[in-house]
Amino acid sequence: MKAYDPHSPLISLHIPKTGGTSLRHTLGEWFPEGRLFTHYFANGQLPARHHLTGNVCVHGHFNAARGFGCTQYYPDIGQFITFLREPFERFLSTWFFRSALRRTGIFTAGSETDTDFKTYLFDCAELMAQNRYLHTFLHQFPDTAHYSESIGLMDRKFVFVGIMERYPDSLNALGTLLGKTPIHGGAPEPVRTHRGLRRLARLLRKEFRS
Repeated sequence: MKAYDPHSPLISLHIPKTGGTSLRHTLGEWFPEGRLFTHYFANGQLPARHHLTGNVCVHGHFNAARGFGCTQYYPDIGQFITFLREPFERFLSTWFFRSALRRTGIFTAGSETDTDFKTYLFDCAELMAQNRYLHTFLHQFPDTAHYSESIGLMDRKFVFVGIMERYPDSLNALGTLLGKTPIHGGAPEPVRTHRGLRRLARLLRKEFRS
């Protein structure tokens, strides 16, 4: 990975369901006094574009396939951080999130039909096979690439990649890299999963990977 330049802007890619909300609070402590900008939809509007100079950080959801990618907004920024998560667990967490929204009458794209986890999982697999899955982490990276090229992309563009399953250790390592005070907190609060669904998820994991 490339060396961190503390005098240049940094982009933090919040890949959904990877502890990005907790990370945003920490970044706010590390980049105080208006030096942390966020990149999220607000009132249904695309994220605002900020003028970035010096030691600042932008954190949020980026997605080139949906019109708000980091290269589309900030083509001159060359250093990134992100956290990744075991893919199956991210799918499971995403489905719980979509289901919770659906119960309150809020429907995200496709959530009208993914009323059970298996349907959602295999719908995503079909979209991936057709190269039409808009939520792959690659669309959230600075340059959309094939999965086989993602390691090289991280070497060229990223100064740090954390692991959700080792969140406290990764967060402290990130703080050390950025020259910030380490945060000795725990991992983000996990989603509570019904025991029966967790058993189903284990079976589907085997089927999904076969």
